[in-house]
Amino acid sequence: MRSDDAPKQLNAEDRLGRTHRELSNNVARHFAKEWHDYDEQIRISIPFYDQALSTLVSIVEAGGIRPARILDLGVGTGNLAHLLLRTWPEAHLTGIDLVPDFIEIALKRLSAHAERTVLANTDVADFDFAGKYDLVVSSFMFHHLSDELKRTTYRRVLSCLRSGGTFINADYVDSASPLYSRIFYDLRIAFIRQQGGSEADYIEHHKLEVPSPMEVQMSWLREIGFVDLECFWKYLNLAIFGGRTA
Repeated sequence: MRSDDAPKQLNAEDRLGRTHRELSNNVARHFAKEWHDYDEQIRISIPFYDQALSTLVSIVEAGGIRPARILDLGVGTGNLAHLLLRTWPEAHLTGIDLVPDFIEIALKRLSAHAERTVLANTDVADFDFAGKYDLVVSSFMFHHLSDELKRTTYRRVLSCLRSGGTFINADYVDSASPLYSRIFYDLRIAFIRQQGGSEADYIEHHKLEVPSPMEVQMSWLREIGFVDLECFWKYLNLAIFGGRTA
């Protein structure tokens, strides 16, 4: 075998990119094919969805922050972005999402704030975290990232926050306990049934979920350099957590 025929060795960044690209492509295809009514389906899948978003905004507001620049990772159809822009009428928001159809819906939902909004159809792994933001938020996106990409993205978030800036993540998390991981999963299935959703559809969706225990993720944030870390709200395997820059 000639040396140039030898298998190429991928470096860590290439391996991360290849692994994530496969997952993100599957996630994008799944949402595009199966989630034609995201706003209804998310409420069938996630208990207290609206309460979680309003709680996230209330936490920021109670902290006395008046963000001038906001970054929304996984903006979806713009539900959280709408609350943020309505709460802070002088703020400018950048939002990204993997699914083109969601961006189109978000643009319509946020049309009254068009001059203060920039939305882009891009993968979080490809987004350039340039510039400085006062607030970075995410809602139910990180659990579709591998652990390695979660940590990489958390580092990028820290790098783009101003001093004293805030990061808050509302997400589906796992339990560190195998017992309660199973119990929480079963209760989520029960909730979906009660809402008239399809258990079979969720089982397929669950194959694309990569949740990590909240305590583990908070330890990553602490190691990276975030301070004032806190879990602000939790219901079973749904949580809102985050911190600030020093």
